[in-house]
Amino acid sequence: MVYVAQKNLAKFQELMDTTYRPIPTQDRPCPKGTCGKVRGGCPCVRPGGSPGLPSGYKVKRVIRIEDSGMFERYAHRLGKIKRSRGFAKSLAPPLFTQEPTRERFADLFAPLDSSLNEAYLWHGTTVRHGLAIAQDDFSLRFAGSGAGSMHGEGLYFAESCTKADEYSQAEPGGHYEGTHALLLCRVCLGKFYYVTDRDPGAKQKVESGEFDSTVADRAKAAKT
Repeated sequence: MVYVAQKNLAKFQELMDTTYRPIPTQDRPCPKGTCGKVRGGCPCVRPGGSPGLPSGYKVKRVIRIEDSGMFERYAHRLGKIKRSRGFAKSLAPPLFTQEPTRERFADLFAPLDSSLNEAYLWHGTTVRHGLAIAQDDFSLRFAGSGAGSMHGEGLYFAESCTKADEYSQAEPGGHYEGTHALLLCRVCLGKFYYVTDRDPGAKQKVESGEFDSTVADRAKAAKT
């Protein structure tokens, strides 16, 4: 793990500001612990509520993960998708992260294969779980444990940092007490299965080899 230079924190702050959307969903926990899941979020997490939706996020530290074994596995899978698909239909409209990571801050990010819908996407977690992922990679044992099973067991990512934050929890103690964690991950969507509503059977579409990932357009379906 390598700490990103202080001079570059402003760029990551701008990336987070760019991908922020003032929209809660039912997956954002009630901070008071009194409300259940409500479509669009409970009154406590909506803009103007008490305490309301965070109006933004402050980047405190950025750590870059460098793991040759982990990247080798990713590159192997990427090559397999490339040989199988050749190219894949592009996402439209572009992801919130596309312009900042490919153009504005291209000096900070590795170039992506747009023909395979490679992208940088957010994943919300705790600091401790984030460090565990950095050391041991993602584990399907916990897949969907924070996001539920709207589209079946799998690894969930978001283009909006606000959405990813719904699954991030503050550390209860220690050096990072009160700090939330977001992972910015390099992801290959390949040929994606497009859905606008809950579809727990999406996992089977991917496992069968028909698709490489599932893209859920919640903005179209529920404006979230």
